[in-house]
Amino acid sequence: MKKLALLFCAIMLFGALALPTYAEESEGYELLSNGDFEDVTLDWEKYYKATVDYTTEAHSGNGAFSITRREHSTDIARQYITKPLSHYGHGEYQLSAWVRLADANAKPIEMQIALGLYSKSGAQHWVTTQWVTVTQEWTHIQGTVYVSWQDELDIAEFYLVTPMNGDEDTTKNFRNLILDDCSMKTVSYTGEPYEIPTTEAPTTEAPSTEAPTTEAPTTEAPTTEAPITEADTNEPKETETAIADQTSTGISTQTLIFTCTMIAVGVILLGCGIALTVSYVRGKRNEASK
Repeated sequence: MKKLALLFCAIMLFGALALPTYAEESEGYELLSNGDFEDVTLDWEKYYKATVDYTTEAHSGNGAFSITRREHSTDIARQYITKPLSHYGHGEYQLSAWVRLADANAKPIEMQIALGLYSKSGAQHWVTTQWVTVTQEWTHIQGTVYVSWQDELDIAEFYLVTPMNGDEDTTKNFRNLILDDCSMKTVSYTGEPYEIPTTEAPTTEAPSTEAPTTEAPTTEAPTTEAPITEADTNEPKETETAIADQTSTGISTQTLIFTCTMIAVGVILLGCGIALTVSYVRGKRNEASK
């Protein structure tokens, strides 16, 4: 009896020690392809009018995406994610990207990751992370957001934006950039993974994308202010961001499951300890009575 109780306690203790490691190592499914920009031919394209190219000045690996001659807040880079996002559906997603200013003397700029969601019914929806100040050093932009859309999804895209302050304001927001290590992973999804194809193109003509107009944080702005004039009618229009960043407002499903599991393991270990103590005391009494 004592040996059986000891064996059971040892097994439960091993499980309790191994569980945190498993929880830390488990990751969601990746929606982006070539997010590390190691392949110079796949999946990414300029968003608007910028000049884009591959560079070896990478955050990791051998390649990164260089963006120059920007003329708009969305003038950076994008990737279509319609098929994988349709597969994984509504839920929590972890967005991430590394970016830095390409020019040594450029002033800092605010940036955020955005998802553009366009339904076949004509509904349009945007989800963004919080604004982050980008400098000449590699800067991490990230956030956990809840993604949803109306009706059947027609086009979905992953991209980055800078604040919109007038298209003529080339000295304030249209910095040359280097982008690397982009990622979009599932958080709450528990089904089967989607097999990402080599390339993905939109099934219909991409809409004239409107940039989200979330307010920049109250950090010190660049010293050079330019007047805001009416934008070119061919440029994307401003629209409200439908969902704010949820990085600090919610508890993910994986965290909740892990917490409940640890509580259950603790209760089981406590019960085993009590059973072992009772068995030991009874054994001593039996020995004393002989």
